[in-house]
Parts: sequence; structure tokens; C-alpha cells
Amino acid sequence: WIQDFKNRLDQLSKICQNTSDILENPVWIGGLFTPEAYITASRQAVAQKNQWSLEELRLEVAVTDEPGANAFILTGMKLEGAEYSAAGIVLSSSVASPLKAVRLTWVQELRGTKLAQISVTNRVGLPVYLNDDRSDLLFTAELPVDNANIPNIIQQAVAIVAL
Repeated sequence: WIQDFKNRLDQLSKICQNTSDILENPVWIGGLFTPEAYITASRQAVAQKNQWSLEELRLEVAVTDEPGANAFILTGMKLEGAEYSAAGIVLSSSVASPLKAVRLTWVQELRGTKLAQISVTNRVGLPVYLNDDRSDLLFTAELPVDNANIPNIIQQAVAIVAL
């Protein structure tokens, strides 16, 4: 546990050296002491930067390490019960597969558009947990998948877990 604690302190030190923009550096989400606060802070930073209302923002998730506007990169995550390919989530017999990086992007909702009206065809909502025991839900990630596999993905309890 001492090495884990050292890695957490190293990350905090790196973040503290560049406090101008929390969205610039990739973050090991499992290494934060309160990861929920980091996600909330990123939302607030994007809202303030763009002068948007917090209520107008929704979270989009992509499995990539490429930066984007109003986005931040999370590292140290794995997909349990499936693998991620260019086509999206694919069921797998492996217990878990590592994810290179996950990009979270805060986007502004169009005025008058409800989330329920947004097309989620070929996408499934996966829970993102802080740890292996799945006791702390961080958020839900909508990721691409073949529609025929959605019931199986839900049945197998596929989830993203921070390391």
C-alpha cells in the first residue's frame, strides 16, 4: 500500500505544478482521494470557461487518449467482462481488459433538447466504478456496441473499473 500511496502523492504533486487548467494533464482517477470531486470540478471548469450553465452540460465518453475541447483524459481503467475494439464493446471470456485511456467531454445541450430525445442507438450505458468491489459508482458511460449484444452486456454486468 505504500507504493500506491507514493503514486498518489506523485500524481498530486504533478497536478499541483500545473493548476492553470485541470483539463490539460491525464489523470489516474483511481489515484485521487476524492475522484467524484475531480469530475465535478472538471464540469465546473468547463462551464465557467465557456460561460455555460451547469444544467446545460452533459458528459460524453470515448475510449481514446486524444485530447479535445472541454475534455479531460482518465487513465488506469479496465473493462470487466468485455473488451474494447474499434467497433466498440465486444463480449469476452477474459475477466478484464485494460483501457488505454478514457476521454470525458463536457458538451452543451441544445436548448429545448431533452436527454431522452438524444439517439442512443448502438450505445449502452456502462457503470464506471472507483474500485473492484463496485461499491462506489462514479458515473455512467454511454459507449458504442452492436445492438444485438446489449442484452448480453447488461446480463454479464460489464462495467468500467478504476485500477
